[in-house]
Amino acid sequence: ILNAPAGALPPFSSVAGRGLDLRQIGADNIESVEVVRGIPSARYGDLTSGLVLVNSRIGAFRPEMRIRANPNAVQGAFLVGFKAGSRGGTLNANVDIVRSQADPRDVLNRFTRLNGQLAWQKNWGTEKKFGTTTILSGYRTLDERRQSPDDRQLQRRNYASDQGFKFSTEGKWQATRPWLNRLRYIVSATYSVQEAFFQELVTRDLFPLSTALADNTTQPGRFGESEYLSQTTVSGRPLNLYGNWEANWVFATKTLGIRHNLAAGMEYRLDANFGEGRRFDPTRPPRQNYSVGDRPRSYRGIPPLVQLTYYAEDRITGSVGNRNFILQAGVRLDNVAPTGVFRSPYGTVPAPRLNLSVEVLRDLWLRGGVGVTAKAPTLNFLYPGERYFDLVNFNYFAANAAERLVIITTRVVDLDGQRLRPFRSRKSEVGLDFQRKGFNATVTVFQEATTGAFGFNRTVRPYPVARFAIQDTLAGRPPVLNPVPVRVDTFFAGYDVPVANRSFANRGVEFTFDTPEWKAIRTSFNLTGAWSLRSTRPNGKPSER
Repeated sequence: ILNAPAGALPPFSSVAGRGLDLRQIGADNIESVEVVRGIPSARYGDLTSGLVLVNSRIGAFRPEMRIRANPNAVQGAFLVGFKAGSRGGTLNANVDIVRSQADPRDVLNRFTRLNGQLAWQKNWGTEKKFGTTTILSGYRTLDERRQSPDDRQLQRRNYASDQGFKFSTEGKWQATRPWLNRLRYIVSATYSVQEAFFQELVTRDLFPLSTALADNTTQPGRFGESEYLSQTTVSGRPLNLYGNWEANWVFATKTLGIRHNLAAGMEYRLDANFGEGRRFDPTRPPRQNYSVGDRPRSYRGIPPLVQLTYYAEDRITGSVGNRNFILQAGVRLDNVAPTGVFRSPYGTVPAPRLNLSVEVLRDLWLRGGVGVTAKAPTLNFLYPGERYFDLVNFNYFAANAAERLVIITTRVVDLDGQRLRPFRSRKSEVGLDFQRKGFNATVTVFQEATTGAFGFNRTVRPYPVARFAIQDTLAGRPPVLNPVPVRVDTFFAGYDVPVANRSFANRGVEFTFDTPEWKAIRTSFNLTGAWSLRSTRPNGKPSER
């Protein structure tokens, strides 16, 4: 909807530009969840403040059927895992369906999800040194608001349908070479079919309307209807490809009993969308401001976004003076839209990271770390599309429809092809960890500074608008205009431009305290708290193409 500011949510359910829809994940098939915060390993990139690693349940177990029902949702899940013979490995299958309503009293809003997964895990060869895990999953979700039979005034209705599949395979080879201990690869592909729809009855004054697509086009327009049913469809076909290759080398030195775990690897990511994009009848557009036009837009013309990454890391463990320590040092190099191995029009981003933990007392560790993380611009910032302004040169609305005439000049601002560099976050932290006899306590003081983050700035551009007058009138025909303008006005066109000039500062302290289980009542206690201060400001001029 054109009246909405940049970054506003659409009138239908969508997580575009905001991350992953967690409702697509069935919790019954989760083996483990790991939350990575602070300064992460060099393996992890293209992130902001952290990441969540979700591992599927794989292995042999008895069939399980679970049914849940409450006033908001009804869910059913079936899971099974079994061994496929002595050489066939392990097979897993699960299916999950849920139907929910945020408010039981609202029968018009509902959400439906169906997902399933097949997994195969196998160790190959007589020595079982090579193992693979292959997963094929699919899902379908429908989030809709049905039209109320009593809603004859606005006739609002929307839905968002999302269905797709994901294929991933991971292989690990335990090598016995003096220069190599393990090789690992991960390859995955995700493809989705997304359809969203929104309709409402638009009531407004008669307004001039143009369907021109080229900039600085002057042509006769038409008068739009004062009341019409506007229907907008957004069609997406996103494709995501991912590949990771990593080699590990573990060795020990006699000096201080130090043990090294070296890792080096590379990543490949591709994000593309082959959908038809935003579609609607140009003569019945979504609600819009006067002189501000809107046109359908396809996603197929947007180039795919490719990221190529290299990383290396060494995890060193040892002891000094009977005190253990762990040192993890690594570096990551992100290359966005590469034109070469180390070349990119958006610039490469080196991201060094360092973490150190030292056992200062028995069961008490002092830790600290510094590092840099980076986040690449997404396609909606690099290719936000075109902005249209339909400027009226002449407007004559006669009682006789045959005598009406409107002349419109269309100005187009093409915002595609923005050159935004990935933004960086510099993090540092220091903390204490204590663990003894089931008691766990952590205290962390942290500081984070982000520069060059993405946003939108309102820009104003002046356009001259020629005004014409009638030279002659003819009965039953549009008037004849004087080719010489009677005056030239100025129209100030305001539109939102992607920028990389946001700055965030975040600092604070957080703590957790866990007690062992009190077996008499099978109860344990957890206390978690934090204090933080966050500030936001622009840190430079708007970026230019």
